[in-house]
Amino acid sequence: MLLLLYTTLMDQRKYLVFNPAVQKFVESYSYCFNVKVTFFSLEIEELLVGLHSLDDDYCTLIQDKLHLRYRCMQQDRMICQQSKDDGQHLVYTCHGGLTEAVIPIEIAGSLVCYALIGQFRTSETLEPSIVRSWLQSGFELAILEEAFFKRPLYDTPMLEKMFELFKVSIGLLIETESLRVRQPDLIEKVLMYLDTNIGESITLADVSKAVHRSPSSITHTLQAKMGCSFQQLLINKRLATFEHAILRDPGLQIQEAARRAGYQDPLYFSRLYKKNRGQTPSEFQAFAEVSAKEQHVRYLSSPIS
Repeated sequence: MLLLLYTTLMDQRKYLVFNPAVQKFVESYSYCFNVKVTFFSLEIEELLVGLHSLDDDYCTLIQDKLHLRYRCMQQDRMICQQSKDDGQHLVYTCHGGLTEAVIPIEIAGSLVCYALIGQFRTSETLEPSIVRSWLQSGFELAILEEAFFKRPLYDTPMLEKMFELFKVSIGLLIETESLRVRQPDLIEKVLMYLDTNIGESITLADVSKAVHRSPSSITHTLQAKMGCSFQQLLINKRLATFEHAILRDPGLQIQEAARRAGYQDPLYFSRLYKKNRGQTPSEFQAFAEVSAKEQHVRYLSSPIS
């Protein structure tokens, strides 16, 4: 089954097409090196993830127990932007003390997405700030240490070979058009309409008129290909818009960020967010504010070419 990733190229809305060969490569690469491989759109939305065990996973532990998911999202956005500005892949140490790399991927000279290879170690030492937060929260250090040392440890020569293999493989997938860009289909047109009008009142009838397809056709296609209703898709897009607005500007008022996502009633939005995200909008914003102040990213001494 083809996987589709939304992107914007030369001010035109288009889609990346991932055929099964790409998925198999990502899963095999993740498995062989015991790393997490994630593809991000140009909007820094997580769209394709390789096989990755979550059992006693270090990143899952600190995201869930210490509520640090917001910092991961913010860091992903910042590093992808830095990679785009520098025009090369970047190797860095994340706020949790693991090492990751972001690789910008181009097709025909245009940036189309980012690939992140991560959750491995280049150090034997836990991040001190994570240890402090963990202990202050009343958790046993041994649990954190066990999860951390389960992550693979790689030296510089090994990293060079890992990244070289990844780049060569992606190049071959692009050359054989296993990864390519094309014009959007019905679902993609629906997603584009939502992205463009997310701050406005949107109904299925509005989308139907814009994409020149019947409401029943849109509903059936969404259920068949995405496994969700139009309403749930709209909610997911709106909540993601709110989160991205807060991450870009942690000082933004929650009511204003919600308005940009299409919610005019703050109380309704707060209940909806808590139901879908398991935390309140205020809690998400508080975490984002702390992360913005800390600016806790530390690059390795030099990127590996």
